[in-house]
Amino acid sequence: MNATAGLTGCRVCIVQPALPAYRVPVFNQLVTAHGIDLTIAAEFRPIWGSLKSVRGDGTFRTIEAPISIWNGLMRQPKQLELARHGAFDVIIFPLNRKSLDVDLALRAARRRGIGTVLWGHGFSKRESWLRRSLRNNLLRKADAGLLYSSAARDRLMAEGLDPARLFVAQNAIDHRRVEAAIHSWSDDAGRLAEFRRQHLLEHGETILFISRMEPDKHVEVLIDAFALLLRRRPRARLVLVGDGSCVPDLQQRARAAGLGASVTFTGPIYDEDALAPWAMSAACFVYPAAIGLSIYHAFAYGLPVLTSDDIASHNPEIEALEPGVNGLLVRDGDPTAFADAMERVIGDPDARDRFRKAAHATIHRPGGFTIDTMAQGFADAISAVRSR
Repeated sequence: MNATAGLTGCRVCIVQPALPAYRVPVFNQLVTAHGIDLTIAAEFRPIWGSLKSVRGDGTFRTIEAPISIWNGLMRQPKQLELARHGAFDVIIFPLNRKSLDVDLALRAARRRGIGTVLWGHGFSKRESWLRRSLRNNLLRKADAGLLYSSAARDRLMAEGLDPARLFVAQNAIDHRRVEAAIHSWSDDAGRLAEFRRQHLLEHGETILFISRMEPDKHVEVLIDAFALLLRRRPRARLVLVGDGSCVPDLQQRARAAGLGASVTFTGPIYDEDALAPWAMSAACFVYPAAIGLSIYHAFAYGLPVLTSDDIASHNPEIEALEPGVNGLLVRDGDPTAFADAMERVIGDPDARDRFRKAAHATIHRPGGFTIDTMAQGFADAISAVRSR
């Protein structure tokens, strides 16, 4: 189905708890490639810790949708206001069973003849009969569900939801920015060599982590694992890129382990050209737990990914990892196992080269994890809902 057909000028509002920078290219694609008249309603105050909202770059409108949280439940009254207003053809709400507004908003949208989509994971990391029942009942009240992965769609179909109303928009990053940054640094080999020399990354034994450093990521496991690796491979280096509530504790942990100049905390880096030389100097990407979009960022740079074998702890993006092909699954929470896995990748250049080629191919294969594919998933859901 050509989802673009008939969508030009279709008035769509996507309601989100935040508008992170990595979402902007997807929403731009909905406007430029599919002709959608798009509005994003989100919370723009800094209430989500190290996750910040941005305003976009003018291809779509943004409106304030403030959030309040009480005892684990969420209020976002703008959901109901938008549904009652009737200014949109389709509204995409968050698939969040803890939202106190979404049920009423779905009912109000139906009364106004507005198509509705619920967008979310479609599963809980702490799944239970009650959570599953609440989520699925909510999905049945919408015209369509939009999920991050085919695995989530298959699970919901097995639980009795209508497959004709379930769509997939595989999460993605804008790999085109990564490619441009790689070309920029590759075209000046002397510049990259000097960067590596300045930052002690010349020996091809660099471990990279990029993400917000929050408790669920268990970056302390990576610090402990690297301390073990450093005893075996004294030229190894660990680079941690990002911000987060755990940074001071992690820095103290690295000092207590005597890691010294072998560990670099760069702070947050949002410019891809500034991030590229760190990634291009790394041998592998290690993410101890709860991996999400970062897996695609690593693969776009051709970096094999090492992460926990506790699949349920991860976000839907984990299905892109093929153990032994583009990365490795490592015993959850075990620093020794992570140290062994890092040494395996660093110590075998031929295997590392195979990993790198497979990692890069994961992004670029047909139907891969790209902005175009993700936007097409949105367009398919919107087109189906509007046609009903």
